Amino acid sequence: MRKPSKLFVVAMSCLASWTVLLAGEPKPTKETVLALADKYRKVCEANLDFKSKQIIEEINRRLASTKSVPSLQKQMIDGLVSKLTIALAGLKKLDTLIVASAILVQTAPGNPRTANLFGSALHTSNELGDAVTVLEYTLSLKPESTLAKLNLANAYLDVKEDEKAKALADKVVFEDNDNMAAHRVLATYWYGKHNLGAFQAELLKASKFKGYVKNKLDRKKKQIEDKSGGMNDSTEVLEQKARKLEEEVPLTTADIIEDEFPSQANRIRAKYGKLVDQEKMVMPRLPELNMNTPADYMRNQAIIAEWAQVIEDRSDKFEKEDAARRGIDPKASGEVRRAQEEAAEKKQAAEAMRQALQMLESAKSLPGANQAELNRTIAELKKEMQEQGIKPEDISAAETPAALNDSGSQLVLANYGNYLRIYGVYAIYFAKYYSEFQEKVDAIFPLYNEMVQKEDDFFDPRWDKLQTEHFPVDTEHPNGRHGKDDIPCRKELLRHQKKLNEISDYYYKDWVNLYAPQYAQKMKPTLDAFWNICMLYVRIMNDPRVMEREYVKVKRTYMIYAYYAGSLISCGDQFRYVGTTHEEEEQLSRDISAAEAEARRKKPQMEKDFRDAGIDWSKWIEDHASFEASGEFLSLKITAKTIEFEAWLFGPGAGLKYDMVDNKLETSLSLGAKLKVGVKIGGYGVDIEAKADVIRKVAQWDFDNGTYEESYGGKGEAKAAFGPIAAGGEVEVDTALNAKATVKITVGDMVTVQTADR
Repeated sequence: MRKPSKLFVVAMSCLASWTVLLAGEPKPTKETVLALADKYRKVCEANLDFKSKQIIEEINRRLASTKSVPSLQKQMIDGLVSKLTIALAGLKKLDTLIVASAILVQTAPGNPRTANLFGSALHTSNELGDAVTVLEYTLSLKPESTLAKLNLANAYLDVKEDEKAKALADKVVFEDNDNMAAHRVLATYWYGKHNLGAFQAELLKASKFKGYVKNKLDRKKKQIEDKSGGMNDSTEVLEQKARKLEEEVPLTTADIIEDEFPSQANRIRAKYGKLVDQEKMVMPRLPELNMNTPADYMRNQAIIAEWAQVIEDRSDKFEKEDAARRGIDPKASGEVRRAQEEAAEKKQAAEAMRQALQMLESAKSLPGANQAELNRTIAELKKEMQEQGIKPEDISAAETPAALNDSGSQLVLANYGNYLRIYGVYAIYFAKYYSEFQEKVDAIFPLYNEMVQKEDDFFDPRWDKLQTEHFPVDTEHPNGRHGKDDIPCRKELLRHQKKLNEISDYYYKDWVNLYAPQYAQKMKPTLDAFWNICMLYVRIMNDPRVMEREYVKVKRTYMIYAYYAGSLISCGDQFRYVGTTHEEEEQLSRDISAAEAEARRKKPQMEKDFRDAGIDWSKWIEDHASFEASGEFLSLKITAKTIEFEAWLFGPGAGLKYDMVDNKLETSLSLGAKLKVGVKIGGYGVDIEAKADVIRKVAQWDFDNGTYEESYGGKGEAKAAFGPIAAGGEVEVDTALNAKATVKITVGDMVTVQTADR
């Protein structure tokens, strides 16, 4: 039997959900809705003030005047619905809105817009059961209406009819996968089910960029994917790809606004496009020494050893810092240290298993997931945790780390995914490159040792014979003695020493011509490039826990291969050099002593050449876990505590704010207008900018307390600048009738006056 397609599985799943709506209670009738309109009209009319009564009378008068012309009355009703919708979003006199919308329903009960407005007004006034009835009737009038489905879905959530809400949202998503409002309904649904994996997935879709920005993200992702490699690629291919990836800096608002606002884009790139000096890690250059022959290496070995020691010291420093971070005291006794290491390993294992368990649980909610296979894997993982003594409380009590993905806006998520690909290419390249390099190095020494052994095997019997022939053992000189006229012995010894030096010189050159250019042309530049590109991505991550984790991961990788690259220089001492004359040996001894003194003199500069990232970690997070960029229609601000994003076009706008410390999320949708004017008066530039959200809907999730709130309101702000004087003001009102006004005046860089009233 042919396996059903993924689309078929998704469609059948959605169809099963929709059946809940089709096979449930009977749909509300027109008579039911008219009865509700009459009920709420009578209740709310008693609460109207004089001005509100005048408004209602005017609405009745207009509707009556157009009663004889149906087309004109429909036009009148549509206009009133639009105006009242705006008023509803601003929560202006809710009783008046309910009465007006009830009148419109009574006038045109078959118009889905009037029913939708009446149902929304009841929903806003917290008349949830009747709101559901009216909104169900609205959907029956226009079953294809996305707005009607979503309004009803939100009402279902409020009356705890979660499955019905999900069924409607699934249908909208099936028809339009990019509908953010539908994904927000699904996010609320999964949050109520305590499925945080599915909740986060839907929430990301609910805040997803569209159009131009999405194309930018997709294009960037494809560029990096095209330059990425894997284990099946050769080292040469990986090296080429790694070099190309050096150009793939993180996305910022600059990438979005560069065509329309190039100067702003350039400023953003200048700030976020390169590391500052103290953030850099730089491998030291090879010591500037003559290392052409084994004799040269021996002369300068003290300096070479000091150079390698500088790298080793940096590596030891990092290991101690990493141990301290993991709770291991390097000065503790052996038994205590072993206990600390075991505890650290257990904590790390518990954390890894916890994240794996989270991912597997989240995967169960994905369309087409193999539930049986996932359940089997989850059971095996839990069994492994039990065998290792990792109890459930060890998992839940741990500080919740970020999972694989950083949280926040789509820019942050896109950057994190791109960073993982870049890091992966370098990690694979380093592993393969150093493995292949070690094979090449290891191939030299056996051949060298073999040739030395052959020469020793040739020399030893000849030397024994010469010793016997020229210096027979006697009582005065039992070990023999070489006289100045012992030409045959001196000649053979000189031949042997020269042969050893010749063999050593031949294979030493193989080694030094392999190591020196590889270090200068590949190891050092690639390691430095790896640090620079990865740290550009790490420093704009918005979650401090993710930032610290990835910083340590990148530095560990850097230090491991830096130590390996530096320590390889010590292999040069394996090639023997034997002085051929007494004078030569004495001179070599003097040169070695001079090199030791030179090494002590050069050590400070060597340490300076290996530039470490001298970062105060807490200050580094404070400085860098704050990423802010803005343009004419977009703004993005990321701090160690919150992330805020706002997309703004003429008319619609959307915003997202996540507080990582208090674990709260706020999303907003708005409709407004924006004005920006710049002129010159008397040689001074005058800039006037104003923005108003006449409709603003805000939703707030409090994950720690398990609450969800919606509010409606408006917000306006204005700024003006004339030469050195700048002034600005903001006014904001919300559902709770809280109002806030702020005025700020600045003269140059010297004086600022600010007032606030709430």
